[in-house]
Amino acid sequence: MQHTASDIVDRLRSELTPLRGLWNSIASDLAAMGVTCLADLRGRSADRLVREYCGLVDRPVDPMLQPCFVSIVQFAETGVARPWWHIMRADAVRDRESVLCRLATA
Repeated sequence: MQHTASDIVDRLRSELTPLRGLWNSIASDLAAMGVTCLADLRGRSADRLVREYCGLVDRPVDPMLQPCFVSIVQFAETGVARPWWHIMRADAVRDRESVLCRLATA
């Protein structure tokens, strides 16, 4: 059975429902990048997805994009719906702690 682009977008939108705070067009964007279902994202690199997306939309990287794709890939791999802002916050804390450690040892 052949699936239309609309069917693919609807499926992705449904599969991504547990993830809060994603932009409205994410399912369409992922479909345009060749993703047909959540399982297609297992094992994918969030950094590579960011590069693919930026090539698709021909715009520079938005800083919110990377944690969104990390969240989506983690959800595809684990089934745990971790909001992108939790990932962004954890990265900020890790970066701040890294700077403090470097200052303490300098």
